[in-house]
Amino acid sequence: MTPLFVRLGELFVKGRLDEMSRHFAFPCPIEIEGGLVVIRTPKVLEAFLATRRSSALLAGMTQMTPRIAAIEMPRKGRFRVWLRWEYIFEDVCLPDEYGSVYYLAQKPWGELMIEMVDSVRVPPYAAQAQSA
Repeated sequence: MTPLFVRLGELFVKGRLDEMSRHFAFPCPIEIEGGLVVIRTPKVLEAFLATRRSSALLAGMTQMTPRIAAIEMPRKGRFRVWLRWEYIFEDVCLPDEYGSVYYLAQKPWGELMIEMVDSVRVPPYAAQAQSA
């Protein structure tokens, strides 16, 4: 499980967004703070990720590390993963302001596909507790 997210972080930093999009099923709903965006094609996802990547690199990000909090027991080949990304800068590691729930499905050949992502803002006191 962790290797999938480590790989996604590496692909994001390297700008290999087309490879990253191969791990998603389409259409792919992404919920952020109660708003829902349905990503219908790999190209739309790549454009969405390119904007986020550009901002992160301008801020000096050099690496992304997934921190998995929980993995649900699979049912009928589907399960959820709760995680937060940590962004590594030259001299500091900052956790993402959002916690994410990834909804995954295991394909018959064993590959994991992301079917949906739910991101919620982490309360400031929780973010402070995790960084302490």
